[in-house]
Amino acid sequence: MFSKTDKTGSMTSIFSRDLVVEGNVRISGDLQMDGTVVGDISGERIVIGQDGRSDGSVQAKSIRIYGTVSGNISADTVYIAETARVEGDISHGVLSIESGAHVDGRIIRIQPSESDEPIQIEDGEIVHSSGWIGRDK
Repeated sequence: MFSKTDKTGSMTSIFSRDLVVEGNVRISGDLQMDGTVVGDISGERIVIGQDGRSDGSVQAKSIRIYGTVSGNISADTVYIAETARVEGDISHGVLSIESGAHVDGRIIRIQPSESDEPIQIEDGEIVHSSGWIGRDK
C-alpha cells in the first residue's frame, strides 16, 4: 500500500494490483484500489481501478468503479465505467453508468448528504464540492 498527496493536500491510499486484503478496510480519506479486498470498504472517495476487485460492500461519499464489485454500493455519487462489473444493489444520490458497463442489482435513489453541493462539469473535468477532480470521457 502506498499513499500520495493530491492537489487539495489530502492523502490518497493506493492498493496495488498484487495486494490482497482479507478483512474490512476503513479509510478516513481517499482510496485508489487496483488490488483485491475480500471484505467491506468505506472511505471518503474510492476509486476501484480496472484491475481492482471488491468482494463486499463499498460505502463512501463518492465511488468511481472501473473494475469489479461483488456487493452492495452506497454513495452520494456513483460513477460506473464501461469496463466495470457490478453485482449488487446501488444506493446513490447521483448515478452515472457508461454504456457497456455490467450492472446486476437494484438501483435505489437516496438523498445526497446535505453538506454536499452538486457536481459541476468544467471543460470535461468533474469538480465535486469537496475539491475532488476527475476526467469526464
